[in-house]
Amino acid sequence: MSTQPSNVTVAELQAIRDTMIRAMGNPRLRARGPDGQEIQYRSMDELLKAKSAIEALIQEVAGTNGSSVSVASFSKALKSGPGWPRPGGNW
Repeated sequence: MSTQPSNVTVAELQAIRDTMIRAMGNPRLRARGPDGQEIQYRSMDELLKAKSAIEALIQEVAGTNGSSVSVASFSKALKSGPGWPRPGGNW
């Protein structure tokens, strides 16, 4: 699994979190992300773990002096776009 760092802003993380909240209301745990890609989580547990990771990143980014933080982007994932959090906590 290869990683590529990318900068993510608080607003981008909040948009991802909002998409996850919408997925929670979908019986198939699906939602369209801020980049237009559709993502489907395998379970509610997986979705909750990913949401928790995003919320931790929001706190981390909000606590920095800058407006963004570097995070790793993993290439192995379910269908999703660049910078979009992948199931299982992968980026």
